[in-house]
Amino acid sequence: MGKKFLSFLGANNYTPSTYTLNILDKNDSKYAKYTQVVLLEKICNQWDESAKGFIFVTQEAKRVNWDGGDENNQSLKREIEKLKEAGTIKFEIEAVEIPNGFSEQDIWKIFEIVVNHIDEEDEIVFDITHGYRYLPMLIVVMLSYLKTVKNINILGIYYGLFEVKDSNKPILNFTPFIDLLDLSFGVSAFLHFGDGSYLENTLLCKKDVRVKNEKQKLIQSGLDIEIAEKKIEKMFTSNEWFKGINDLISFAKSLRNFTDSIFTLRGRCTQNRDESIFAAYKDLREKIEKVQNLEADYFKPLKLMVEKIKQKTQKFENADNLVIGEEVIKWCKEYSFIAEGYVALEETMITYLCRVLGVDENDSDVRKLVSAAATKKSKQKNEQIETKNIYEVETKENEKIHEMVKSIPIEIAGFIERIKVKRNSVMHFGFTKDRIGSGRIINEFEELVEEALKLLSQTKNQV
Repeated sequence: MGKKFLSFLGANNYTPSTYTLNILDKNDSKYAKYTQVVLLEKICNQWDESAKGFIFVTQEAKRVNWDGGDENNQSLKREIEKLKEAGTIKFEIEAVEIPNGFSEQDIWKIFEIVVNHIDEEDEIVFDITHGYRYLPMLIVVMLSYLKTVKNINILGIYYGLFEVKDSNKPILNFTPFIDLLDLSFGVSAFLHFGDGSYLENTLLCKKDVRVKNEKQKLIQSGLDIEIAEKKIEKMFTSNEWFKGINDLISFAKSLRNFTDSIFTLRGRCTQNRDESIFAAYKDLREKIEKVQNLEADYFKPLKLMVEKIKQKTQKFENADNLVIGEEVIKWCKEYSFIAEGYVALEETMITYLCRVLGVDENDSDVRKLVSAAATKKSKQKNEQIETKNIYEVETKENEKIHEMVKSIPIEIAGFIERIKVKRNSVMHFGFTKDRIGSGRIINEFEELVEEALKLLSQTKNQV
């Protein structure tokens, strides 16, 4: 884990120019032949000796621009040595030879070489100014790959417009577009897997990186750490990006709470967002509306993605236990939440039976009686069987169950019992008398869901 500066160096004869990181700030400019020198001075000057830099060069680029240079000896190697001699940077930078990149085999080799120079959890600044035109695309793929296999963090990706004829050549910061790619992965994780945690974690990471970068800039300007931290605190109320990122994180936390409420099967409708899927959805809907009002360029592309989330979740807007149960069953089927699905399926059918019987579906004791009555009903061969033939001991509880048994349709009781058998196998970790394979568990869940949805759609208006 450490900080790494990475860059490609081409073989062209680059013209010295004034490069500007912030076009609105003349003090953020530097006259240089190589963009690497500008970025090292402006971005990496607070890095300590543990950081490393790698400049990837072909044989020709090494000869012409790393070791060689022009008549003024402006080789990149020499310019970096000057930065070190002046104390501007404190860490070592070395040239790493790569193939010319004229074949697919060469490209894979370049990919391998760069990946091998990055360690687990490294923090990366990447200059993509020079090299072949396909390299930026390769780098984007490479960084996405490295986030997965080495959990890297991207501090910045920069491109210097050395081709423009203006005397002031901007260095563009492409980091927000990598951020957008990461955030799209987070939204995709929700849309395809029903998990809201990735988006929240990604946004928290983006905020942390931005805070670190802003803090570094303030310290570089001469402020001490305490004053820099206070200035950053003020940014959260005055700076458009910081205010927006807080709104986005609040939205992402709400999305995660919503998916967590489904994972943990908080099916009863209450007004507490921590104990109710409906209440969690209601909170999410409020956060969505706030995010959709963000106007900064950084946030505008997110609106379409947030709209997708809004469309995906709006079926949970009805404060009805039976409707919420039905939607959770569909959700579990879509995302293969099999264990959760069996529980939701059984409990939703119990809710349905409570309504058939006209009893309180929110009372846990009543639900136990209804469940027991359904089990008893499923075991009857003769619907007219008397209480004494069912129970050895007559109790008030048994009497209540017996009265319920009379009113429960035998086909509904049998259907619930089929659910219970599979549900018990899943929830008891397979330690039941019935040895049921995983394939059968999944296939029958999907079949049971379709049966339940059909039954509920046919009788919903009757209960």
